[in-house]
Amino acid sequence: MSLSAILTNSNRPEASAEFLVFPSNENTRTFGNGDARFIHLNTFGEPAAGASRILIQVRKRCEFGFVCRLATFAESVGFSDVDLPNARSSFDPEIGLRVEIPVRLSMEKSSAITY
Repeated sequence: MSLSAILTNSNRPEASAEFLVFPSNENTRTFGNGDARFIHLNTFGEPAAGASRILIQVRKRCEFGFVCRLATFAESVGFSDVDLPNARSSFDPEIGLRVEIPVRLSMEKSSAITY
């Protein structure tokens, strides 16, 4: 099953570096020759059924730095779990980089979001 994630601005409290999931090398994935980074964040219990989120950083074209977005299931609820080590990517010349990340919602076994 495939889900759609809500992408919001990353200047939110739950996008803080204090919520990085360690070991960080297992919970961060880079795709597109380093142009897209996906980082697992977890607020450790709040909200209880959806504490995991994905911070997405995409390199800006023609500028220095990255555009950052926070991927969640709903506006203020994340996922029950995020499986970044098993994320897969592909490239479609018509739409660009496609990344599929296995996630879990408390009410379902498992799903995947595509960015």
